[in-house]
Amino acid sequence: MDEDPGDGIVGDPYGLSLVDFFGVGDGGVFLDSGFYGTDYPTFTADAFTVILAEYDLAMYLGAPLVESVNSNPTPVAGQSTQTWTVDLIGQFLMLYYTDVDTGQQTPYPSTVVLNDGNGQPVQAQPTITAQTDTDMTLSVPAALTAGSYSLVVTTSIGWTTSTNFTVGDPTPSISCVSPSTWMAGQTTPVTVVGSGFGTSPLVSVNDGNVSLTAPALCPGSVPPDCQPPSSYATLDQCFTTSATVPPTDPGGPSYTLTVTSQGYGGSGFFSGGTGNPPQNPTGYPINIINISTGLAPATASSVDTNLISPPTMDLSTGDTATQVVVTTTPSNFTFTPVFTFIDSGNPTSSDCNATLSFSQNSGSGSVYSTVTASPAGCSGVFNGSAAAFAGSTPSKELRIVVPPQIMIQTEVGEAGLQTAPGDASMPALLLVAENRFGDGDFRGGATGTWQSVLGSGDFYGATNTTANGVQPELTYAAEVFAGASQVSIPSGCEAYWSPTNDQYTTLKAWASQQAQAISDNGGPSPSWSDVGAPDLPAWYNHPKQAVIVSSILNNARQDGPPYYNQAPAFVLFQLAPSPTAPSVTTY
Repeated sequence: MDEDPGDGIVGDPYGLSLVDFFGVGDGGVFLDSGFYGTDYPTFTADAFTVILAEYDLAMYLGAPLVESVNSNPTPVAGQSTQTWTVDLIGQFLMLYYTDVDTGQQTPYPSTVVLNDGNGQPVQAQPTITAQTDTDMTLSVPAALTAGSYSLVVTTSIGWTTSTNFTVGDPTPSISCVSPSTWMAGQTTPVTVVGSGFGTSPLVSVNDGNVSLTAPALCPGSVPPDCQPPSSYATLDQCFTTSATVPPTDPGGPSYTLTVTSQGYGGSGFFSGGTGNPPQNPTGYPINIINISTGLAPATASSVDTNLISPPTMDLSTGDTATQVVVTTTPSNFTFTPVFTFIDSGNPTSSDCNATLSFSQNSGSGSVYSTVTASPAGCSGVFNGSAAAFAGSTPSKELRIVVPPQIMIQTEVGEAGLQTAPGDASMPALLLVAENRFGDGDFRGGATGTWQSVLGSGDFYGATNTTANGVQPELTYAAEVFAGASQVSIPSGCEAYWSPTNDQYTTLKAWASQQAQAISDNGGPSPSWSDVGAPDLPAWYNHPKQAVIVSSILNNARQDGPPYYNQAPAFVLFQLAPSPTAPSVTTY
């Protein structure tokens, strides 16, 4: 070491200054006006000890040297967590004074900076507090890219050393390939999902007969059994390819689809060099079937078909993405499911019957088919099953319920806020309408269909324009339409209203009043108009009764005044069973 380029000790508690070192090492002369006494530094070729007699201090000096760098985890670009524990092993990574009398050491920590390939700092790091082996936490910006960096160690007197620090591209990883079984003599669209593919991945399969198209960005809809992350704007996490297998390919179960990352932005794949480097490429098992050696339709009777869905499926005529999944045992062949469904009609009256349609999707193992119902607004209940092809064992029975869309619209428009678990507001509203079927005293009642009663103008929510099967409205509508609702109300309840908090307080005070004591709307008090009950001319001069259904929870409206949130969403209304019956009852 010929010269000390430093300009002083950082944080020197003794006010010492180490400057103007010349000829130190190999018998050179040490000159510094800050040293007093008769003791001079002793040194070797690579290191030396400075004895400060004035202060009874000793300092062992040497040029810093990094011998190894290990990081945990491996530095990888593009990760959300960019914090690594880095272990530095070397010599003179920091300096300290030793009190020659007491042996007490005073450390002078070194600093560490991570520089990019141009020598520009990426981010300063914590100080080093050990001389030969130190662990430190290295935190860098999340946008750090792959490449070679330098880790620069600077001691308290300004001597520096640097070592290479490599940040690699992420290791490619395949989580799903759909389908993973390909048929000889066919071209199969394939979806590949995973991570770390890079911006321009390569895809291959170790069957020289098979050709694959270049990866293309996944479309907006991917197979349900192979879902990528919610956002995939590049090929890095999801891509499609087409696999063409010639008819002469013998097939087999031991092929591998391989994805090779070429890095990001055309820079090529950058392997990590610190710790455990990322690997490239990655593979996924593929099965190739030739029907001349695999299962042929001639043995179809031995195929079992499974329909993966709930026993009952609810569907709106506006739904366009509802799917049923058909699987087969065995699964080593391509098929297009055959669906057989019988229209069981409308269990409760509707103006028109719907029909079902199934997409003609093909595949092997599992096939996803989209089911739709039309015309818009119509309804029906359908029972049926699926088969892999004619002659194969059919699946279990599936029931598909399509309620009239006006039922869903009424719930959304009039009870859309009543979604708390156990709240019977939505089905109770529809059951009131059903109680009017056949009753000519109410508009639409004589016709007796969901469309005629709900669309009569008495149910203001029916003007809502919701076109699809939103939840939970679809489920409630399907249950009431199919006669499967777990909610019940008295059969005489053909009207309802939503009282304000004050009206509900008044209503509860009538619990001891007989029905005959409450006059019609507009009559002397107490009158049904006092509590907001509907005005029903067909029920004039007849004793009436309010029904508080315990499963109809408080109104979810928070606006006001007037306020509604301390009263049930709906109070039901019926003719009293007798003049002396209570004017208010609980169900």
